[in-house]
Amino acid sequence: MAHSGSDRLDFGHMNDLKSLVGKGAGEDPMKAEVVKMRYFVGLKHQEIADALGVSEPTIRRHWAAARIRLFELIAQRPAPS
Repeated sequence: MAHSGSDRLDFGHMNDLKSLVGKGAGEDPMKAEVVKMRYFVGLKHQEIADALGVSEPTIRRHWAAARIRLFELIAQRPAPS
């Protein structure tokens, strides 16, 4: 699965990302679904839009907002000891 540099999120462990996406799903299920489809499945914005029945610009907005929220959640995590 190929990711462009701007779409790549750096996580030490895949479980960390799954946990963060789970937290995000409680806040906004649509954005969590976009993250899953983009990051885990590797779909492009248009493919996600088609699958979810929304426009591609909507998916781009959801992806951008979800990335910001993921980075916020990462920043709130305690540093590893």
